[in-house]
Amino acid sequence: MVLLSLSVRMSAGPPLTAPGEEPPDDATFDALLLEQIEQLDQLGEIPDADLAELLAEPTPRIRSWDYSASVRLAAGHNDNVVLSATHPEPSGFWLTGIDAFLFRMPVDGREFSLMFMGDDVRYFSSPSADKDQLFLTVAQIGQRTENGFESGFELQHVYQDQILDASATEFELFAVRAQGHGLTGAPRFAANLAPGLRLRLDLPATRQWYRSPLDSFWEAGPRMELERSLADGSGKLSAGFAALWRPYDSRPQTSLDGFQAPGTNLRYQRNRVHAGWQQRWDAARRWQTSCKLAYDRNTDNGSGYFDYDRYHAAVQLAFRTDQWEARLRGTASYYAYDNQPASLEDPAMRRKTGLAVEVHLARSLSRRVRLYADYAREESLANQPLEEYSVNKVLAGIEVEF
Repeated sequence: MVLLSLSVRMSAGPPLTAPGEEPPDDATFDALLLEQIEQLDQLGEIPDADLAELLAEPTPRIRSWDYSASVRLAAGHNDNVVLSATHPEPSGFWLTGIDAFLFRMPVDGREFSLMFMGDDVRYFSSPSADKDQLFLTVAQIGQRTENGFESGFELQHVYQDQILDASATEFELFAVRAQGHGLTGAPRFAANLAPGLRLRLDLPATRQWYRSPLDSFWEAGPRMELERSLADGSGKLSAGFAALWRPYDSRPQTSLDGFQAPGTNLRYQRNRVHAGWQQRWDAARRWQTSCKLAYDRNTDNGSGYFDYDRYHAAVQLAFRTDQWEARLRGTASYYAYDNQPASLEDPAMRRKTGLAVEVHLARSLSRRVRLYADYAREESLANQPLEEYSVNKVLAGIEVEF
C-alpha cells in the first residue's frame, strides 16, 4: 500500500511550504514532493518497490488529498477459540478485513488523516463463540512549523466484540467476551531538541463502555517519549514514560482476603517506562529489527489486592524485497502480584507469564494484489490453573488494494 506507507512516514518531515505562504502550483509541488521522497529514501523510510514505483512516474500521483483502500479475505483455523484452560473449542473461520485511509499532505504546514481498519471473523463450529469483531477509526489533524514543532489532535474510536484474557486486572474473571466501545481524544505535541533528537508529548483521555461482566471506566494521563535518530539514518532509539489513572464506574475494591467491598469504588494508577530500538541492517533496507522493553507498576486505591509489577519484552525481525515480505515477532510478559495469593489452597503470591509468537509471510502478485499467510501461538502460564491455556491460529488469504 504505497500511498498509506508514504503518507504516514512523510508526516515526520517539514511542511512543503511555510505557514502563511500560498500553496505551490502543481509544477512546484511536484518538485518539492520529489525532493521529500528522495530525502525519505536516504533515511531508509521507503521500501525499494514503493520508491521505484513513485520515481518511475513522470508526475507523482500523490496530491494534497489522496486515499488508499484494501480488502482482505482469508480462511483459517483456531484450536482454542474461547481461551479455555480445560475445554478448548477448535473451529475453522472466515476473515473479512477492510483498511481505508484518507489524508491531506502538509503542503501549507497543516495536515489531516482519517483511517479505518476493521476485521470480522466468523467461526464455523465453536459452540460458545460465533464471531470476533474489531473496528478502529482514527482521525488526526495537525500543524507543523519549519523548525519542526508539531501540534495536533487525535480522535480514536474502537468497537470490539472479542474473547479476551481479562485475568490480569479483573476479579475472578478469566477468558470473557469483551463487548463495547472506546473513545479517546489526545492533544499531541512534538519538538526537535537538537539535530536527530525529538521529544513527543501526548495527553490522551479515554472513555470505555463495556457490557457486563466487564465494567466501564475512564482513563487519562500523559505520555512522553524521547527519540534519537542514529547518525547514519539506519535506525533510532527511544525511551518514554506514561502515567495513567483509571477509575471504574461501579466496580468495588477487593480486600486482601479476596472479598469485594460494597459501597467502594475501584481506581487504578499505572506508571510505565519503556525503551526501544529500531535498526535497518543493510543498504537495501531488506533486513530490519526492532526491540522494545517496558516495565509497568499498577496500584489500586484500596487494599492493594491488584498491586503488581509487569515486565514486557517484544522483538521483531522483518525481511522485505520487491515481491516478498516476511516477519517474525515474539513477545513475553511477566506479572508479579504483591498481595494476591494464587488460590485458597496455595498461599504463594500469584504469578502470571504470557508468551506469544507471530509469523507472517506475503507474496505480491502485482502492485495491487498479494497473497499472505499468518501463524500465531499464544500461551498463558500461571500458578493459578484456571489461567493457563494455549492457542494456535493459522490463516491464509488474499489482499486487494483499490
